[in-house]
Amino acid sequence: MIKQLQRKLSILLSVVSIFFLLFLLLFLFLYNKNSLDTGMRSALSHAASEPMDVPFSEAYPVYQVEVDENGEIQNRSGQDYFLKENSIEKVVKDALAKTKKDTKRNTKRNTEKNTKKGLEESGVYGAIESGKIPYYIVEKSEPGSQGTDEEGKESERSYRIAITEYEKERESIERLSVVLLLLFFAFSAGIVFFSRYFVGKTLLPVKDALETQRQFVADASHELKTPLTVMINNVGNLEYDIVKLKESVEQSGEKKGATDTLFKMEGNIHGIREMSKRMQYLTESLLDLSRLENWQDRKRQFLSFSLSRLVETECLYFEPLFFEGERELLYQVPDSIALSGDENKVKQLVTILLDNALKYSVRGTKTELSLKKSGNKVFLQISNAIEKEMGKEEREKLWKRFYRLEESRSEEKGYGLGLSIAKEIVRMHQGEIKVESVGKRICFTVTF
Repeated sequence: MIKQLQRKLSILLSVVSIFFLLFLLLFLFLYNKNSLDTGMRSALSHAASEPMDVPFSEAYPVYQVEVDENGEIQNRSGQDYFLKENSIEKVVKDALAKTKKDTKRNTKRNTEKNTKKGLEESGVYGAIESGKIPYYIVEKSEPGSQGTDEEGKESERSYRIAITEYEKERESIERLSVVLLLLFFAFSAGIVFFSRYFVGKTLLPVKDALETQRQFVADASHELKTPLTVMINNVGNLEYDIVKLKESVEQSGEKKGATDTLFKMEGNIHGIREMSKRMQYLTESLLDLSRLENWQDRKRQFLSFSLSRLVETECLYFEPLFFEGERELLYQVPDSIALSGDENKVKQLVTILLDNALKYSVRGTKTELSLKKSGNKVFLQISNAIEKEMGKEEREKLWKRFYRLEESRSEEKGYGLGLSIAKEIVRMHQGEIKVESVGKRICFTVTF
């Protein structure tokens, strides 16, 4: 399920990112192309608006000719080094053809404009040789150039054509398109790779949570299976003993058989009681762990209390238990160390850590507890001897629910929830808890 979700999210993120990249690169390409086209057209129209004999200096070389409507050149001016022998004839022919088509197409529109604004110049842009030589043609509008002659005949029209070179700019646009295309494929590949990487990183906590949930269900089922089996067997034994007791009393009336049966029933009831207590402890621990995960809701309930007194009281309680287990508890608790938090939960935290040291420390060794304050930080350390050195991976597993060391799992010393609860209590107080193992000694450090 996680792999399918990762694949779908990776595809979605890649598609959205690639479309955005495509839009950005197209915008850059069109913006640069439009800038070059606009500059070229501006240079041509500006040159055509000036008199022929006025020198014209722009980023583009401009060559101008004046022709009549039959294509005969009447005047010429400017630089023509970029033109071939027959280029001017091609430009004139193409320009006049476009002008006639444009005139027919816009006759009605131009008539309306002339009615409102009078005669107005309108030019036409074009190009030959695949856009390498663009031009701008406009009808000449000098005084007396149009109208009728002395005999009343309509005079011939004349046109002015401005020509420039655009080959280098087209090559620049083509190079830009190739570069942007290569960038598109390179960035697309990078987007696909990083999408998979970051989606995988993002889903890693979800994957861990699902894995923890699966492990939790498996471990909870395992832990609940044993007491439930014992209780079911004891209930079955009780039902059988009750039937036997009734038969014994009805047939012989002997009290001895009834007493033995009652003794067995008492043992079964005791087993049910013990298993029920274990299940009650397990369910209460799970509920407590679930509540602690919502520690944000408890911050408003924090009050200041004496941490020194609380730790010392717990040490005094555990000291005889360590002595009975052939172990020794040494503690250093200075006075007047206070803490703002939930006193009951902090007490539970100290109890869990001391109980953990009592269960898993080696007989005949010492468990050391220290409490100190440095600046605004409060440090609580509990260290004890263990049978063998613990690796980093094994230390990280200590915080998982239902995790217990393999050698201690069969001894029924606990359910492996204590350290998980301790970690949530520390998080509830916005603190930090870590575990270190040096040689055959393990140390838990809590920082508030």
